[in-house]
Amino acid sequence: YFPEFKEIRFKTNSSHFDKKSYAGMLTKLKNFLTQNPKLNIHLVGYADKMGPDAYNKMLSLKRADHVRDHLVKKYGVAANRIKTEGRGETDQFSLSVNSDNRRTEIIILE
Repeated sequence: YFPEFKEIRFKTNSSHFDKKSYAGMLTKLKNFLTQNPKLNIHLVGYADKMGPDAYNKMLSLKRADHVRDHLVKKYGVAANRIKTEGRGETDQFSLSVNSDNRRTEIIILE
């Protein structure tokens, strides 16, 4: 059984999330990883369509890396258990709402 973790959302042109908004979810994720030491996670960052493709690819990776760094520094999760990836503007939720794509997804790996 894998609990469902919400994705982490970001403001335009930012790789920093609101720590207060996501503290409970990240604590839950840390607890899950502590209870399941053989599982790893894959953090996949995305960006909206604002700006050039290369910039959005870099920003999306920075978003995933920021979540990883928070888990490692604040909660002591081993960095080697967290893979990050930036996909830029790909996998848009909606063609008309750019904010839907400013996110980092949390994927549990077996």
